[in-house]
Amino acid sequence: MPSDKQMLDLTTDIYDVALDSSRWSELLMAISKMFSSTVACIATQRSDSGLCSWIVQAGVDKKDAQIYAEYYGTISPGFFQLQNGGLGDVVTDEMHLNRRAYINSEIYQDYYRPLKMERQTTVVMERTGHDQTYLCLRRAESNSYSDAEIQDICRVAAHVYRSIKLQRRTHFEDHLKIALNAALDHVKSGLVLLDPGGAMIKANREAERIIAGHDGIYVRGSRLYIDRNGCLVEVSTLTNGDGVTGPPASAPDDCVIAVQRPLKRPYIVFSYLLGRNNVEGAGPSGTAVFITDTERNHNLTAETFQDLFGLTPAEARLTAALAEGKSLQEYSDGANIASSTARSTLKSVFKKTQTSRQAELVRLVLSCSASVRILETS
Repeated sequence: MPSDKQMLDLTTDIYDVALDSSRWSELLMAISKMFSSTVACIATQRSDSGLCSWIVQAGVDKKDAQIYAEYYGTISPGFFQLQNGGLGDVVTDEMHLNRRAYINSEIYQDYYRPLKMERQTTVVMERTGHDQTYLCLRRAESNSYSDAEIQDICRVAAHVYRSIKLQRRTHFEDHLKIALNAALDHVKSGLVLLDPGGAMIKANREAERIIAGHDGIYVRGSRLYIDRNGCLVEVSTLTNGDGVTGPPASAPDDCVIAVQRPLKRPYIVFSYLLGRNNVEGAGPSGTAVFITDTERNHNLTAETFQDLFGLTPAEARLTAALAEGKSLQEYSDGANIASSTARSTLKSVFKKTQTSRQAELVRLVLSCSASVRILETS
């Protein structure tokens, strides 16, 4: 029987696993040792096929675990008992209605007995419409699990299940963070996120490129600065009215500033407070800073226009040229085609893009470019 201190120490280890999934085998080894078991495993088993979609174990090698997941689990008498039970049910080897048939079964003779895990206690921790997740302990034939041990195993299983749920949530947040970072890198403007104190917590790929240029946008420590008339102004102060010329404002939520550059068009910096109005009396949760490089061409390629609108190569080349600011005559001269041919091609583009004017077509093209990955410059 485990002592209260042993149970407390084990519970601590169980919740540590929620933050480090590489420790599952180590934890199951500790559970197996506490209950004098040969094998301890956690498995998620499909209700229809019996195949295990997830399994971690201690006391049995990976090859034997895989054989169980892909075959023996599907013919296990315990699998059929689990199907008919409920959440929190306990299944033991002594519950088989026909023990003689169980002992003579393929799984007992070819799997359980050679691995010395004839005795079983399984606790169902989760049941969904298509699978169930359980904690299973096994030991040799000579020693069945007592009622007191089964009660303690159920207590452990409850903590294990909570740890699994915490791990799922942590993994979901990790995957979400990766997805959000990838999405931010698709935004054509530079984007920098500042915490409530003004420190940088995230910069997308375009923002990193702009900052690396050292021509009006700078980072000092963890703070973001812009060049204003030869002086560095911290961006987090812009929404407080600091560093902004003109009539004073009472803590504006946003601010737009053009950062001038020698020999190049300016950066446009848009700073916006996040979450100021979400909770009454609460301060902002941070600042989003959008930086647009007006010098950079974010237009799409002719090949992309073909895919987006079903254009022919000639129609796509014309559309790309107009998006770059060329006139119809400039395009026809550069392509060595007649003006009438260019006009005819443009009419076809209007029809396929459901536009009627050149300005409307260009606006459509520019709006599409906002959602497409920035093309890296050489």
